[in-house]
Amino acid sequence: MGVAIAVAVVVLPLAGCDDGDGGGTKAAGDKGASPTASGGTGASGDLRAVDACSILTADQVSQALALPGLKAAQNPLGCDYAAADGAPVVSTIATRSKAGGVDKALEAYLGTLGDARTEKVAGVGEAAVYVQPDTIGGVLVVAARRGDETAVFSLNAGGGDPPPSKEQLVSLAKLAVARM
Repeated sequence: MGVAIAVAVVVLPLAGCDDGDGGGTKAAGDKGASPTASGGTGASGDLRAVDACSILTADQVSQALALPGLKAAQNPLGCDYAAADGAPVVSTIATRSKAGGVDKALEAYLGTLGDARTEKVAGVGEAAVYVQPDTIGGVLVVAARRGDETAVFSLNAGGGDPPPSKEQLVSLAKLAVARM
C-alpha cells in the first residue's frame, strides 16, 4: 500500500490535464463506475481510474515474477499484489484520459519525480519509461493510445526478495498493454 500511496502523488496530478470535453468512453474490461480523480468530470480533469486488478491477474503476476501464490487486492488507486504473508511485491495503477495524449501523459508523470533517473523502454505501448530503483524504487510507466484516449499503466516494484527486476516489470507491462 505504501508504494501505491507514493505513486498517487505522481499519477494524480495528471487529473489537471483536460481537453475541455470532460468525458470519456468506458475502457474494455472496466468494472463499475469510471470515476475521475476529482470525483467528477469537467474543468478539474477527465482522468479516470480503471480497475487495475482486472488488467493483470494474481496468477499472471505470480508467474511473471516466479513467486507462486501472490494475492491481488484493490487499493484506492489500483491493485496491490502481495505474498501470502501480506508483504507487498508489486502495485499497479491504471488510468485513462482524453487529455493530452501519450507524450503529455508521460511528461506530466515524469515531471512530478524531480531528478529521478529514467530510461526509455522500447517495445511496450506507444511510450514507456523505467524509473531507476535508486531514485524511488523501480517503476515502469507505460502510455498507450486507445481510440481517443490515453491509457497509462504503472508497475511499481514494492518488495519481494529479490524485488521485481526491470525485465520482469516489462514482461508484465506487455501483458497489461494488451488489456488496457
